[in-house]
Amino acid sequence: MSRAIHSPSPRSRGGRLSGLLAALSLVVVAAGCLDSTTTRVEPDPTVDEVEFSPIFEIDLSAMEERPSGLWIREELVPEEGSQAGEFDLSVVDYVLWLPNGQEADRGRLELVPAGGQVIAGFAEGVLGMREGGRRLLLVPPHLGYGSRQWLVFRVNLVAVNPRD
Repeated sequence: MSRAIHSPSPRSRGGRLSGLLAALSLVVVAAGCLDSTTTRVEPDPTVDEVEFSPIFEIDLSAMEERPSGLWIREELVPEEGSQAGEFDLSVVDYVLWLPNGQEADRGRLELVPAGGQVIAGFAEGVLGMREGGRRLLLVPPHLGYGSRQWLVFRVNLVAVNPRD
């Protein structure tokens, strides 16, 4: 028994095309119904707009702003010790606060900065630290959890295990 290969008739192809055009028309009409209030996204606050608790003693003129928008204050910079690289296993102690001074988390963490295990601002803040170093990080929302909320971290680099 032979089987013929059946291709859709021009009529059925036209039916599919009509359905696709109808669906596309609905999308275009729906998009036209949106006004500017429906699509408006509030910009994240800048570091100058954030009210940081006095406990952090924030002086932006004494901090380094990275191109990414991360702010770093070096609090302790050892002259010796291994430096945390992108692919090194780094051990850190950290405290996380909200800008109002409310502590949100603390602990010890093992991470590879380029490993995607932590938010981008934290990973960037660890890079280049030396063992025994301490930094204060002001992490903007786009490098944090994306909730329009700035984050404040104090990070102590305990150990670096360089990748071989």
